[in-house]
Amino acid sequence: MPALAFIQLLISVPLMQGICCIILLKRYGFIRAIALEIKLLLVWLLEL
Repeated sequence: MPALAFIQLLISVPLMQGICCIILLKRYGFIRAIALEIKLLLVWLLEL
């Protein structure tokens, strides 16, 4: 994996996660948003 692509992933993923988290918090509330975040993160890690 090229270093540049890896750095872009490191920057874009937390940004996307943050945006998703804010949207989920507004829509579902705190505990459900955290559960969904963890699930999304696990799915993302498994796809790598």
